[in-house]
Amino acid sequence: MTDIAEFLAWAKQMPSLQDLDYEMRKLTGIKEWAIRTLTDLEVGDTAVIHGLTIDRDSGWWIYREALADGARCTVIDIDYNLPHAYWGAHVRLEREWAVGDEDKRWWHGTADTTPEGFTPPSTYDQKRSPGGTRGMFFLPLTKLSKVGTLTS
Repeated sequence: MTDIAEFLAWAKQMPSLQDLDYEMRKLTGIKEWAIRTLTDLEVGDTAVIHGLTIDRDSGWWIYREALADGARCTVIDIDYNLPHAYWGAHVRLEREWAVGDEDKRWWHGTADTTPEGFTPPSTYDQKRSPGGTRGMFFLPLTKLSKVGTLTS
């Protein structure tokens, strides 16, 4: 755009805010319908992980034990992964740890809940994150079952 006339011509093609609001409400409705159709999981539910394959070259490799079949997690959000074209859920594991060099296990919960044989959080992590340093994972819905269903 080089002058005001070009800008005004461009602006006239823009939809109104009312039109955008209507389109956003439609898209939100479609998303809610899709989630209800695809899964019985809801935000806040406890789910069980099953059939998740983690490649050695993946950034999640250090969490392979914590993400194993039977691991329980809480659903934080359900959304569509546009780049990879699948529905998934952001989840937080009930028990999280990382496996480091020589199979050393680093606990991500609170220091007082560190299991036998695991390395507790550092003093720095305990001060910075007194409740633990658990992260979130975005997992395909096909790899999660609601606790209490036949597949969990």
